[in-house]
Amino acid sequence: MYGMVGGGGGASTTASNKSNSRRSTQYRSSANPVSASNPSAGVGRPPRSLYRRLLTFIKQAWTGVKFGSASSSKYPHYIFNNLDKESTGIINFEDMIKLLSRLSRGSLDDRLKWIFTLYDLNGDGCITRQEMTDVVQAVYDLMGKHTDTPVDEQTVGQKVETLFTTLDLNKDGVITLDEFTEVCGRDGTIAHNIDAMLQCNYTCQLHLNAVDATPPDATSRDISRPRARDGGTLGIGIGSANEAEAHRKPIIMSAIVKKRKVDLECRAFNPEWEKYFFTERFGQAQCLICLKTVAVLKEYNMRRHWETQHQASSFASMSAAERKEAIVKLSGNLQKSTSLFRKQTTEADKVTRASYEVSRILARRMKPFTDGDFIKECIMVVIDSLCPEKRSAFERVSLSPRTVCRRIEEMSDSVNDSLKTCCSNFVAFSLALDESTDMKDTAQLAIFIRGVTAALQVYEEFLQLVPLHGTTTGQDIFDAVLQCVKQHSLDLSRLVCVMTDGASPSNHWKEGCRLVRHCEAAGHTQPIHKVHCIIHQESLCSKSANLTDVMFLVVKIVNSILSHSLNHRQFQALTDEVNAHYGDLLYFCEVRWLSHGAMLGRVCDLQQEIATFLRQKNLPGADHFSNPQWLARLALLKDITTHLNDINVKLQGKNILVTDMYSHITAFEVKLRLWEAPLAAGQLMHFPRIVACAPDDVDLNTCVGVVTSLREEFASRFTGVRPLAPGFKLFTSPFDFPVDEAPAPLQMELVELQCNDELKAKYRTASPLSFFCDLVLPSNKFPNYIEHVKRIVAMFGSTYCCEQLF
Repeated sequence: MYGMVGGGGGASTTASNKSNSRRSTQYRSSANPVSASNPSAGVGRPPRSLYRRLLTFIKQAWTGVKFGSASSSKYPHYIFNNLDKESTGIINFEDMIKLLSRLSRGSLDDRLKWIFTLYDLNGDGCITRQEMTDVVQAVYDLMGKHTDTPVDEQTVGQKVETLFTTLDLNKDGVITLDEFTEVCGRDGTIAHNIDAMLQCNYTCQLHLNAVDATPPDATSRDISRPRARDGGTLGIGIGSANEAEAHRKPIIMSAIVKKRKVDLECRAFNPEWEKYFFTERFGQAQCLICLKTVAVLKEYNMRRHWETQHQASSFASMSAAERKEAIVKLSGNLQKSTSLFRKQTTEADKVTRASYEVSRILARRMKPFTDGDFIKECIMVVIDSLCPEKRSAFERVSLSPRTVCRRIEEMSDSVNDSLKTCCSNFVAFSLALDESTDMKDTAQLAIFIRGVTAALQVYEEFLQLVPLHGTTTGQDIFDAVLQCVKQHSLDLSRLVCVMTDGASPSNHWKEGCRLVRHCEAAGHTQPIHKVHCIIHQESLCSKSANLTDVMFLVVKIVNSILSHSLNHRQFQALTDEVNAHYGDLLYFCEVRWLSHGAMLGRVCDLQQEIATFLRQKNLPGADHFSNPQWLARLALLKDITTHLNDINVKLQGKNILVTDMYSHITAFEVKLRLWEAPLAAGQLMHFPRIVACAPDDVDLNTCVGVVTSLREEFASRFTGVRPLAPGFKLFTSPFDFPVDEAPAPLQMELVELQCNDELKAKYRTASPLSFFCDLVLPSNKFPNYIEHVKRIVAMFGSTYCCEQLF
C-alpha cells in the first residue's frame, strides 16, 4: 500500500500466538456484538475509537514511527475507502483477512492490482495525474516531519512526473492497469520493494492484535527511528527497501525476530531445477504446472513443492524425453500469457502512432485541427463497410482538436530539438532569406538553413518564420536574423553564404551586408558570399524578352474574357461546342515564374476560338488574330518563353547544388549565342511555333533582336555567383582543372588527386558529391580540398525553399 511512493522497508516481526489472535477476535466482536435483540449491530458503524485507532495503526505501520494522530493525512482514509468497496463505512473482519491474505500470499500481479486500485481513486480503471498527485501528497503528509528535506508542491509534482514518465507507455496522459503491471512486473527492483513493503502487513496485523492490551501511555508515546529518505517512486524512491528495512524499528512487539535478508544472498536459478517443472520469471522460480512461485531460489523448496503438489500427477510418470517436451510446451504457454500484456501495449503504441501520423499530415497540409474529427468520422464509415470487426481498434484513435493540437506541439518541440542538434554538427552552413506579406498585411521573414557535416552529409531545413510587425528596413531584417541565429545557437564562424531574393540596393541585400560586417566585427575572417537568388535573376532576365505590344494586348484580351462572368461562361460553352483541346484560358500572374509561358501557350492553342468569340461579342482585338505578322510575333514570344520556362523548371527544387544551377545558366547562355546566327540566316529549327508561320510573315530582325537583348541581360546578371565559377569547377571537374590556376593551399592536393588513376576511373561513374563523400573523404589525404568542397556544397543557389513556403 505504501510501495508506490515509499518503497517501504520490511518491519520487524514477532512470534504471533493464539492468545493474540483470540484477543483480536474478541475485541472486534465485543466492539460490535451481534445478538437477537440487535441483529443489525454486525453491519453498523464500528465505534469511533476503533476507527481512529485503525487509521493511526495504518499510519504507524507504514512509516515505522509512532504518531499521536492519523488525521493529518488523507492516506489512511484512501486505504479505508479502498477496503470498503460498498461504501458502508465498515471494514469487517472478513475484508481485513482477505486483504492480508492477498498481499502476503498472493502473486505479484495480485499485489500490483491492489496497489493500482489504491491510486485509482474514482475506480474508472485509469490513474490520472490528479489522482496520483492526491495520493503522493497524502503519503508525504503521512510522513510529516520524518523526511530529511521539506516537501512542497514542486517536489510532489516532480515525483508525479517521474511516475508518469516511467509508467505511461503510450504517453496518453493516463496510466492503465496493463501499463502499470507491465512496467512493475519487468522491474525487479520494484518487485523487491513491494515485497519489502508487504512486511508492514504483518506489523499491522500484530499491532491490531495487541492493541487491546496496549497501555494508554504506550499508545501515545513516540518511538523514534532514522528518518525515511526523500526520493522517488517504485524503487526510484524514498530510500531503498534494504535501507528502510535496516532502519525500521518495532512498533509494539512482544519479541524481536532477526529476519534473514534473502535478497542479499544473491541466489540464482539453476537450469537443472527445470526437472521439477520450474522456470525463472521476474527473478522468482515459478511452477509451470500450477503457476505458483516459491519464496527463495533453493532446490529444496522446488523439490518439496513437486513432491507435495505434483508427485501424484501424470507428469511424474513421464519419461525424460516426454518431460522435456512437456516443459518446453508449458514454458511456451506461459510465455504466451506473458505476451498478452505486451500485445496490448503494442496495440496501444500503434493507436498512438496513428494519431501522431494523422496530426502530422494535418500540420503539413496546414489544415485546421478540427478536421481530425471529420477524418475519424470518414474512417469509421469506411471501416464499417470493409472490416467492421476492427471497428473497436480504430475507435481508440484519438483525433479530437485538443489531441491534434497537443500532438503537433509535441512534434514541433521534438523537431526543434532535433534541428538544434543538427545545426550544432554543421561545419559550414548558409542562410536563405525571403520576406513576404500575409493576408493580414504582416510581413513574414522566412529563414532557411543549408549545412554540411564533417561526413559531407547535406541538410536543408526550415529554420524560422519571423513576423515583422513594424517597418521592414535592412536593419529590421538584420535584427530578426541575428535573433534567430542566437536562438538556434549557430556559430557564425561557419557561415559561408547569405542568399537573398533582392540585389543591391534592396533591403535584403543590405541585410546580407550587415550580417557580413557583423561577422567581421566578431572576428570571423572566413569569406562570406552575398548571392542574389539565381531563379529570381533568371525571372528578371526573361522580362527583357517580352514583346511589350504583343504581351500587353494578349493580357488585355484574356482579362476581358475571364473577368466578366457572362463572357467567361459563353467562351467555355464555345470551346466545349467545338471540342477544343482546352476548355478555358489562364490568367497571367506576374509573381508566378511559369505563368507567362503557360498563359501564352493556352492563347496560341485557342487562337481560332478566341478570334471567333471576339467577333461574336464585338470585343476589341479580334482583328489582331487575323493579322499573320502579329501572330508570328506571338509565336516568337511563345517559343522564347517556352525555353525560359524550361530552364526555370531545371532551377527549381530542394537540395539542388549551386554548381548545378550555375551550369544550367551557363548552358542557356551558350544556347542564346548559338541561336543568333541561325536566326539571322532564317534557320528556325529551335523555334517550332515560328516554323509553323509563313516565312514572309516572320521578321528575322525582330527575332534576332529579342535573342540578343536576352543574351545581354543574362551577361549583366549573376554578378554574385560568377566570381565563384573557378571554385565550382574545382568541385565538379577536379581532374580537368589547371593546377596553376588553383588556390595555393589546394595545389599540392590537386596534383595528388589528378595523378591518382584509381580515383580518376571511379570519378567517371559517380556524381561529384558522392565521389568526394564516399571515395576522397575516407582516405584522409586531401583535408584542404575537402574543406573547400564543404563550403561549396553548403551554399544555397536560390530562395526556392522560401518561395515554396509562401
